Amino acid sequence: MSRQLKGIDLEKIELFLFDLDGTLYEDQAHFDYYADCLARSLSFHRQELFWRDLISARRGEHVLRLGRVYDLKKDLVLEVDSRAFVKKAWTWDGKTIKEEELKALYPGPAFCNMENMLYMGDGWWLPAACAFHYGLENPGHCYQKTKELLLENDHALQPVPGLEKKLRFLKESFPLILATNSEEEDTGRLLEVLGLENIFKAIYTCCEKPARTPTLVGMVEKDFAINREGFLSIGDNFLNEIAPLRQRGAQTVLIDPHDVFQENEETGPVVESIREIFPLFDALIEG
Repeated sequence: MSRQLKGIDLEKIELFLFDLDGTLYEDQAHFDYYADCLARSLSFHRQELFWRDLISARRGEHVLRLGRVYDLKKDLVLEVDSRAFVKKAWTWDGKTIKEEELKALYPGPAFCNMENMLYMGDGWWLPAACAFHYGLENPGHCYQKTKELLLENDHALQPVPGLEKKLRFLKESFPLILATNSEEEDTGRLLEVLGLENIFKAIYTCCEKPARTPTLVGMVEKDFAINREGFLSIGDNFLNEIAPLRQRGAQTVLIDPHDVFQENEETGPVVESIREIFPLFDALIEG
């Protein structure tokens, strides 16, 4: 097999850095449970508006959509580049913000966090943004209820077929690192449910990606004495696991099941599922 696979230089890989949610499992049904909980936390009238906008956003018919940013304080939807500079902005109802006003509002990068500048990187964030827009102050209770559903319902999560076997072979030759925004207890229980316990050389939790992704990269470099150019970062969130790693010289693979991104220099290789990366794992295991 060629030493190049989907643009990845296999010879440079020394360490794998994995995300958890949406990467090591692919189930989507729990996002509906989460959205339903958020909706029921709103007044009856706002519930109808919440569902109208969420359904529209999921279909790509609303200005709010995957790959964009919701500015909670200004109640604006933003399109940003890989370095967080704002390219376009809209009001919630779709009115475009004029360029001169945009420059005044965002003279510098609109760095995303998990508090007021929210990146729509996966299925958790669209319902959260809709709930915030309609007045919900804290979605934390619904997030915890949804996590409990995933951990307590045997059928809520299904392991990706073949993933456990691939990773257990791969870990014999490479350090496999897990980095997630989830808390330590939730992460451990999820790995047990998925059959992925005792696979990862290190697990970093509460990472606060993307705001603290650069800090995470530095920690992994220090802990494993491996330069970031030897990392292969695999995740489903462009601003969390892809853009900041590529900007620092690492290789990446973006998992994009909703076909939001086109493969290009900024994204690197883009796949629909981690299963598409199995040939890369095989090449490294066999090589």
